[in-house]
Amino acid sequence: MGTIPEGMVLRLATDISSRRSNTNRKLYQEWIR
Repeated sequence: MGTIPEGMVLRLATDISSRRSNTNRKLYQEWIR
């Protein structure tokens, strides 16, 4: 039971990438102002 399902890994990766892009977008908007 040490293996992680591929779906969970994909979900984690997409969640982290989307969260990172969201923070980048917020910083970008703040910087433009």
